[in-house]
Amino acid sequence: MEALETLPATVSKLAPLDFRLHGPPTPPDESTIHFSLASKPHHTEPFPRYHPFYEQVKAATDAYILTRWTFSTEKAKKKFLAADFAGLTCLCFPSAPLDQRIATIAKLFAVAFLIDDMLEQPGFKGDELLMHTLESAMRGCMLPEEGWHTAARLLYDIFHDARRYGSERLVEDLVIAMTGWLRAANAQPSTSLATLSDYFDFRYQDVATPLVCAIPRYLLDCALSVSEIESMLPLERNIGRHFTVINDLHSWNKEYAAHQAAIAQGVEPNRLVNAVYVMSEECGIAIEDAQTVLSSMVGAWERRHVTLVGNIVGSGEDEKVAAYLEALAEVMQGHKDWCDRTARYAVCSAGGP
Repeated sequence: MEALETLPATVSKLAPLDFRLHGPPTPPDESTIHFSLASKPHHTEPFPRYHPFYEQVKAATDAYILTRWTFSTEKAKKKFLAADFAGLTCLCFPSAPLDQRIATIAKLFAVAFLIDDMLEQPGFKGDELLMHTLESAMRGCMLPEEGWHTAARLLYDIFHDARRYGSERLVEDLVIAMTGWLRAANAQPSTSLATLSDYFDFRYQDVATPLVCAIPRYLLDCALSVSEIESMLPLERNIGRHFTVINDLHSWNKEYAAHQAAIAQGVEPNRLVNAVYVMSEECGIAIEDAQTVLSSMVGAWERRHVTLVGNIVGSGEDEKVAAYLEALAEVMQGHKDWCDRTARYAVCSAGGP
């Protein structure tokens, strides 16, 4: 816990873990330590399972963003808080060590989502100078300049902290993965997303799959070899499909409502880029049927995850690989739990919150 006592004044400091509120961390049950996503009923104990520092991380993350990011309206600020990106972090990484790194990742998630929303605004998409500045900020290869966008300043701070609390090699993996996501988020969707296969290829980076898979390695000090990482690419792509469809099922109503509102106002609507729409068009089935099919596919990808993990375990793995595989299963479950709870995908009326 020493790292929590040495934070600079400019970084929100986490309070010591209060067992009166959270209870002590529960020791893992040896019989279920390699748990199967497919065998665990959804939303029963021990799920939803948050990291023990959730309350402290949420307070620190919200304070960090609210004192640095300028929201266009009070409504936008409330939407950010209701999304609970600290909750996403603490649900996806409930077993992360009890140190400052979980707070650093929560801030990274919050800023990434703010950037994602920013790139949807006129004038930002395709801005190569902004992308270069964001990438330079993450690498720390230059000090923040007066003209930098707030997002670049925050990324500079976050990756500076990441290097303080983790190894340079693992932070470099985060930088590479984050750069890939930024490039994907800044690109226009291909006009040839006519099949689910094409769509999943596009969304692999767009939902930040490599970043999501690099974060547990950073949190666990798990430096895998290049060959080990390459051997897990099928697992990573399976997680990307799971993430994509979970996101799309939860966000469909919001995206479709925005699409219809634009049409009603006589405005050219944004293209519907969602697995629900792609499957409906490709298979010639109703939207409701596409949602039903995709919902069943979520379970199939969870069972596929178990099979892929079994293949890796069967070939022999050391303790660090076993911990990483366990963390990836927690990421999938945590993301699903967060999507069930976040207000990010709520459909709001024009005057709503």
